[in-house]
Amino acid sequence: MENGTLQKSYQELWSAFLHLQGHDIPQEEQKTRLAHFNKEILEFSAQFEQFLQQLFQEITVRAGMQEAIDLSLLKSEAYEAFFKDQLQFYRQWLNHFDQLLTHASGKCTMGLTSRQVLLFLRLARDMELLSEKQLKPYFYFLRANFRTTYQESLSYESIRKKYSQLDERTLKDVKHLLEKMLIKLSAYKTTALKK
Repeated sequence: MENGTLQKSYQELWSAFLHLQGHDIPQEEQKTRLAHFNKEILEFSAQFEQFLQQLFQEITVRAGMQEAIDLSLLKSEAYEAFFKDQLQFYRQWLNHFDQLLTHASGKCTMGLTSRQVLLFLRLARDMELLSEKQLKPYFYFLRANFRTTYQESLSYESIRKKYSQLDERTLKDVKHLLEKMLIKLSAYKTTALKK
């Protein structure tokens, strides 16, 4: 089962829960809704259990591979390739939970690309406007609360990589946007002085 399916089921479960709480519902209707919700939450629990079993199986296989590699006489270069593959696997495995636990409802859609947002974050950090020294809380905040018009969800790993990669197009676009903001700021100032 893909975690996108599980995530969708989780969101539907929340919707069903909110529907359950309607005001001035007769007791018979409450019983009907509660029975329906119990059925839905049991189905979700079964899906979640299946998802966890799948992840557990993947980890078990990887642990078995690790034991076999440890017993073999691999050359250093071959082990290094295996080690990198393991890291990539664990990164993807952990991202399954990131995507599952961060559901899209309540996220704000930005009219900027993720690279543009991250460049603004970088500027704020370099101008010492951020109280937290570590970037991790800001990355998690962006991942949990924002989406772009091009991306429904932003993974922590993607945000981390894009933050450290400056490209000419993003620099140009953000510079142009800042120039437009300065023009808008001047207009605000003119309006404020007229009052």
